[in-house]
Amino acid sequence: APAKKAEAESAPAAPKKPAPAQKAEAESVPAAAKQPAPAQKAAAETAPAAAKSPAPAPRSEVDDGNYYPGDKVMSRYHRDNGMYESMILYKKTDEIYDVSWDEPDEGEQISSVTIRDIKLVKRGPPGQEKIPNVPLKVGDKVLALFLSDQKFYGADLTKISDDKKMYTVKWDDPDGAAPTADLERHDVKLKLRKA
Repeated sequence: APAKKAEAESAPAAPKKPAPAQKAEAESVPAAAKQPAPAQKAAAETAPAAAKSPAPAPRSEVDDGNYYPGDKVMSRYHRDNGMYESMILYKKTDEIYDVSWDEPDEGEQISSVTIRDIKLVKRGPPGQEKIPNVPLKVGDKVLALFLSDQKFYGADLTKISDDKKMYTVKWDDPDGAAPTADLERHDVKLKLRKA
């Protein structure tokens, strides 16, 4: 901006004209005078794009109230009002984020937390995509969907297929059904991380 100001001060002020007159004037200027300097050309090429849509703000290490998937944060747990380590999974609404607890309560791995109850600890990797499902490990206590009645029941995760598409669970109480089931990832929720 200072360089443009200096150029503007050294050049005589041109009277303002309607757009068609400016076009005619530009066409009458010799070709050598029409060629902008490389810095001016780059500025001219980026100016219209900046005016149309502002570039996203860089991710600051400062807690500015904007959180991204993968950010490590301290979040307020709704059951005891304590602040605990967690990770941002995704932004649910303008005021609510879903977080995954580092050391979850027995029945709750993921909670929805309001923005005022989140404090940044460390930014996650830039460009991290939303994290819709918490990674599972063999030995985790889970809630798994019993397909016959479409309800979730307690189980242990006993196997994960190599392609991570099928998850084998062993029911806590099979109640006459088969003791295990092979389920897709969206049918299995983390209850308690393996110790």
